Amino acid sequence: MTLRSEAIRWLAARKAGPGHIVTSKRYSPDESWTKSKAWWVQVPASAVRAGKTIHIVREAEPSSHRFRHLEVSAAFFQERLDDFATIGDDKINLFLSADEGLEFEDQRGPGRVSFACFERK
Repeated sequence: MTLRSEAIRWLAARKAGPGHIVTSKRYSPDESWTKSKAWWVQVPASAVRAGKTIHIVREAEPSSHRFRHLEVSAAFFQERLDDFATIGDDKINLFLSADEGLEFEDQRGPGRVSFACFERK
């Protein structure tokens, strides 16, 4: 079973609302371009334009297959689009820090947007 399929099953068991699901493994510092702990996700711009809630499901620890969940409104992405790194018009490219004190802050985009308030326990 893949990390994505496990994350989707985990999210379904928690009865999350509808939306678009993106997943990420937890990258260790030696795997990360920032040399820090992080999660990397690409959010389809089409899902944001369609007004879908974006569920970002990430591994809690490397290879743990325990997960953490961010539930982010499309409006949040739309209002801050200039603060994110993008790949063409197709994808919002997020590199979320997993380091204490910076947890859930995007390290790739110019706005350094924090997603901490969107975590669902």
